[in-house]
Amino acid sequence: MKNYRSGLLLMLLTSSSLLFGQKLKKADKLIVANIQSHISFLADDKLEGRKAGTNGEKLAGEYIRQQFEKAGLQPKGNEKTWFQSFDIYDGKKVLPSSLLLINGHDLKLNTDYFPFPFSASKRVDAAVAVALSEKGVPWFTDLKDILEGNSDNPHFDPLESIQQKARKAAAKGATALFVYNNTENEDLSFNGNMNTETVPIPVLYITRAARKKYLGDESAMLDIKLKVDINDKRRTGNNVAGYLDNGAGHTIII
Repeated sequence: MKNYRSGLLLMLLTSSSLLFGQKLKKADKLIVANIQSHISFLADDKLEGRKAGTNGEKLAGEYIRQQFEKAGLQPKGNEKTWFQSFDIYDGKKVLPSSLLLINGHDLKLNTDYFPFPFSASKRVDAAVAVALSEKGVPWFTDLKDILEGNSDNPHFDPLESIQQKARKAAAKGATALFVYNNTENEDLSFNGNMNTETVPIPVLYITRAARKKYLGDESAMLDIKLKVDINDKRRTGNNVAGYLDNGAGHTIII
């Protein structure tokens, strides 16, 4: 058995050497060169990974269109073109029309505050104290207890917890929910990639510096004017669609 295995291995090695030692035919060399040329262009850094909606995708699409045309294919995209467009959900974005005024002070978006991606897009005007949680006015909540209580919990999601708090606050009559972080932890930041259901009321995060400046006295009455305007962020991608009609009864899509 040992001699048989050794002989088989020798035959395989000899066959492999002969195959690799053979020269490629001229037609095969042309195919290899074409493949190398395509890969070199499509993998180039200037194509930005060919991410849908980017200029790199447009360059790649135009290159593929030219190759399809050279190969004798027919265009099968939108409106008899080579391209078939499609929308891509790319998260949420806060529109510049959003605003927050506390006692006449115009807070800066993404510096002093930001709305969460699950926040409702609404306008609220109210006079309220931070310490009060009554119907018909915005509510305020400190994340300190839940953050410190879950510091060792790897499965804890603060955004999910805030979302649940917002739903409960809305059910009890709150018109908005302001969240701040009275701990030594870093401030939260806007995560537009969060794809989740919108809650019934605006939900805003106040940064640590802004809380000290504008919400320091929890018993003081605050004149609040806010407008949250959040929209879906989308980009358009394109397939390159070519068709080779050989009269067959079925079509293979690649």
